Amino acid sequence: MDLITETESENVDDSSLWLHNSKSLADILTEINQNVQQMLRMIEDSKPESTEKFLYLYQSLGETYNDLNQELLNGLLKLPCSLVTSMGALSTFKPDKSPDLESGGTSYSSLNHQVVSTTSSEKSQSLKLNDEVEKKDSAFLLADMFCAELETARRELEARNIAIETEKRHVVDLESKLSDSVYKIEKLESELDEVKECLGVSEAEVSKLMEMLSECKNEKSKLQTDNADDLLDSLRAELRSREIQIEQMEEYLNQVLCLNETEIKSESETDKNIVEELRAKVEVLEKQVELQRNVITEREEEKREAIRQLCFSLDHYMN
Repeated sequence: MDLITETESENVDDSSLWLHNSKSLADILTEINQNVQQMLRMIEDSKPESTEKFLYLYQSLGETYNDLNQELLNGLLKLPCSLVTSMGALSTFKPDKSPDLESGGTSYSSLNHQVVSTTSSEKSQSLKLNDEVEKKDSAFLLADMFCAELETARRELEARNIAIETEKRHVVDLESKLSDSVYKIEKLESELDEVKECLGVSEAEVSKLMEMLSECKNEKSKLQTDNADDLLDSLRAELRSREIQIEQMEEYLNQVLCLNETEIKSESETDKNIVEELRAKVEVLEKQVELQRNVITEREEEKREAIRQLCFSLDHYMN
């Protein structure tokens, strides 16, 4: 009976190994499950500020798992010791020391009762040990599952962190490209303002050139009307004066011819010279008139050429 009582007390001591910080195994496993679920939710949310909390939960779960694993190992090592003690007590019975059946029937019956009682106690203890081993195996499996889930969560968190870093680098690249685009846009706007300013200056210059062209046309028209007419009138007047002089000279010559022959003969040479001189003067005057006409024509042609060049310059500048 003392052996059975001692074994039962050892079983009670072994069952206390399931406690961890004054909590039952079920409570500890429930708490681990809640922490794992919370960590999975934090991974799904992908919030950068929850990283420290996730690492704290991960470290806490690791410590809890290590403590629980150590206690389970201690429990498994201690339970077989009680079994060894019971089996040692049972092995104290030896066949060579059993009393004679014929001389000690009462002692044999007592010994048989003790053996049967010890055997049933060992069977009960074996069943309890099997239950405890199954519980601890289940706890180990559950702990391994939680450990695998934690490892998966850790890997997912690392993958999320890598993805976040990649996104951050992508955002930095986009910000750099955006900054370059803004700089290019500002540069283009500045160039556009300069082009608009140049265009305004060009329009002013074109307007000024158009005014100059109009003035040139007016001047040309005026030259064609006033100056040319005045010059032609003066030339015509001069030509008319020359013709009058020629007529007067011819009348004079006719009068001279009417003189007597002697006077004519005496003065014939002189008159011929005068006539030749007058004819030479007439030819010179005619050449001067023709030369002036040519000069007028050349000036008009030069003005036309200057106007054509000005129009060509305006068209080229506007294009």
